[in-house]
Amino acid sequence: MEKVYMNCYIAFLDILGFKKMIETMPCSEIYEIYSTRMKNGISRIYLGKELCFEMSEINMKVMLDSICFYVDSSKPNALAGLIVACEYFQEQLLKLSNPILTRGAIVRGDIFTENDIIYGPGFVKAYLMEENNAKFPRIIMTKETIDSAKENATAQMEPIIPTYTFSDFDAFYTINYWAGLNREDSKTEYPRILSHINHILDTTTDTSVRDKYLYMSKNLQRWHIPEKSNTLD
Repeated sequence: MEKVYMNCYIAFLDILGFKKMIETMPCSEIYEIYSTRMKNGISRIYLGKELCFEMSEINMKVMLDSICFYVDSSKPNALAGLIVACEYFQEQLLKLSNPILTRGAIVRGDIFTENDIIYGPGFVKAYLMEENNAKFPRIIMTKETIDSAKENATAQMEPIIPTYTFSDFDAFYTINYWAGLNREDSKTEYPRILSHINHILDTTTDTSVRDKYLYMSKNLQRWHIPEKSNTLD
């Protein structure tokens, strides 16, 4: 049978500090990061009583310190579902006793996947964008990618993408997992995560590390709204 590409929204995420994780964390805890924390997360997106997206549509490939999430771009609300999945995944990593950070990019492009095989121009595009443009602990995409989602977005889901993203200092759109920490089940995490960030800044002179944590500190405080509480059904 001839092999053909599938057009997808692709999120390529790099787990920062993976070498340290391997050295200090038990195997079972690392497995939980890749498995349980996604499977026990958000399974469906509802707006009111209307089912807008099934998270089972999102596929995951793990490659050492990298994770690729992808979803068929023809599925209704595909990009919105992928953004929510990435937001939830990073938020869960921040809640660990030693918060774990990701850096990544979301693109629309062609890929082929079968069992353990994954390749294609879309995969390469996402990898290069993460490598060359993300720079900080954030998951970025272009406005062109966001605009392309309108093809298969329902009217009820159109506000989801603006809610979960913001235009960053360099005009890339960035997933706003900082705002997610205002939800009722997460808001107590703010002081703990801020304390962790401040500890790194108080003890580290490495410019590369400091730049990452200064970026985090700025956005954590920018989006922290103590009185705000949001929930997903």
